[in-house]
Amino acid sequence: MKKTMMSLLMISILLAGCADAIPSPEDVYSEDEAPQKEWSKMTGNFTLTSSNNTTLLYAPTITVETNTTYGLIEVSDFNYTAIHLSFEVINNTVKFNNYTFNMKGYIVQDNIYYQTGLAPDFGDVFLHFAAFPFDVTVEYEVVYRVWDGRE
Repeated sequence: MKKTMMSLLMISILLAGCADAIPSPEDVYSEDEAPQKEWSKMTGNFTLTSSNNTTLLYAPTITVETNTTYGLIEVSDFNYTAIHLSFEVINNTVKFNNYTFNMKGYIVQDNIYYQTGLAPDFGDVFLHFAAFPFDVTVEYEVVYRVWDGRE
């Protein structure tokens, strides 16, 4: 036991100064020299309709563009608006109702949900929308960039 303790003591003394040899990122390059990727914006819309309004309506699968072999996605922002237009006929008068839901969306990858930041893994990520019990038109916008290891 004494030999093991003495060996560990000698090794720790030899390695004591090694941490100082690792430079900090600020010493290697300045903030303006760091690699920067352009932000991309993806927008779109779709309409969910049902003839009976008895079940939930789910959005189509929308994939954020990336390369599955080397692309890591970083999301800055994902928002969407769902608009439900309906009307009622009361005593020969049409009454219009306009319901609007402004929502902060989620991104999904490998069953992990997140809103901003880097994806948990390389590859495709998908937009996740709420399910609605009535007809809606959804407009969405996602701001992202792909870190592909290339400059």
